[in-house]
Amino acid sequence: MNLENKSPSELKQLHLDICSLCEEIDNTEITAGNKEQLRDSIIQRLHSLPLASPYDEIELQPTTDATVRAEIEQMGEKLAALKVQLETHLGIN
Repeated sequence: MNLENKSPSELKQLHLDICSLCEEIDNTEITAGNKEQLRDSIIQRLHSLPLASPYDEIELQPTTDATVRAEIEQMGEKLAALKVQLETHLGIN
């Protein structure tokens, strides 16, 4: 992600949003009854993130041939990696 084009306040807000989304993914049990709803909720929240170009929500979305559970896990992993990248850039430990 091109972090240099974002202001510190924008990056901090993005970090908070990503932390919240990661926490939701980590703390929500994936069941047969909620997995599609959870996946759709995550994708909807990805669309609302103020991501810096050229990094966008498409890069955070899962591969198309994955199961729904795997899609959620992939999005969680990609968000966690972005969170670490933001923390490094912001100097957050």
